Amino acid sequence: MKLIKLGIIVAIIIVVLLPLVTTFSSTNENSKDLPNIEKTTVSSLPEFKPQDIQLQSKQSKIIAFSQNNIDIQTELHKKVRKDIAAGTSDDPEIQQGIEVGEKAFEVLVAKDWDALLNITDIIQETAPEALEVLILQALLQNAPLDVILELLNRGAELPPSSIHILVASGQLDKIRVLENYGLDLHYASSITGNAFNVAVSTQVKPSIFKYLLSNGVKIDSKVKGRDTLESALKDFFETGKQIGIVKFLVKNGVPISSSHYQIIKANKIFETKRYQGLISSIPELEPH
Repeated sequence: MKLIKLGIIVAIIIVVLLPLVTTFSSTNENSKDLPNIEKTTVSSLPEFKPQDIQLQSKQSKIIAFSQNNIDIQTELHKKVRKDIAAGTSDDPEIQQGIEVGEKAFEVLVAKDWDALLNITDIIQETAPEALEVLILQALLQNAPLDVILELLNRGAELPPSSIHILVASGQLDKIRVLENYGLDLHYASSITGNAFNVAVSTQVKPSIFKYLLSNGVKIDSKVKGRDTLESALKDFFETGKQIGIVKFLVKNGVPISSSHYQIIKANKIFETKRYQGLISSIPELEPH
């Protein structure tokens, strides 16, 4: 049983996490790039280096907000290597566990939620620590709420970064319900900031901004030295699409500082039309 558990964890690392963290897709397009699990042995498990992960596209930006995904993977990887040190790396039960983990990946990509729950029963008995990874990927795949709740009822716990995934993908209904299951609206990381930073970066619908504000999430949170208004202003001058978010932030109390005026001044000449539109819509942002 212990070796089946080890095999499941190996498969979660190789098959579920690596492809979905790097180039997540809701289709089967990534399947051709997957490792050949039949030829994968525990002894050949690659050294995991979080810094090697490359994130691309807006969909991958959502994955970036699940930095805890990387943390989980690192811990599982350490556990596997510790267990491997004791030998038993070629036991058939490990291959059986790998097959379970591989099947979990297949049903996640196919969004076959009934099949996922069936596999969860096996994983719950043999490798319950892997449930947190499965629920994280289910959130990324926008699984139905009842599937998420069932995973929670079977022992999974919401990773701290779940709020970032839900905000980035606009899943407000899930946010409301999952608060009752430990979802932390105020979670923040040094990489992505808090839920407001994520909302600004991914340009989500106004209802999510209003919900975060009404629940006391810090609206002027900084990430990498830049607050929400700075990020929104930069995005506005680059794309012309953030003026509603800029207006919301100013109206709801983000202090206007010299750093904000500097961004606006820097774009007055080269983005004249957008500058004029901004000042016309939000007069208090006109540099003095």
